[in-house]
Amino acid sequence: MRVPNLTLMAPADVLELLDVLENHGIAVWLSGGWGVDALRGRQTREHADLDITISATDRHNRQIPKMAACTRPNCRTLQVT
Repeated sequence: MRVPNLTLMAPADVLELLDVLENHGIAVWLSGGWGVDALRGRQTREHADLDITISATDRHNRQIPKMAACTRPNCRTLQVT
């Protein structure tokens, strides 16, 4: 099912974000649709977002949004909630 009016996340976007956070020593766990796809070993559908969990220790690291900023065209902005 295609998500209307949203920029879809490519697997490269997911890998880039995970690499950047992990390279800064931030433990990351995938959840949601991309987490299911990681367990299945393939992308099963289109995704408009990425659900991750970070450790409580890293949760208040204000640098995370800057670390996760994508510089490629049409990248989604990281929203920390």
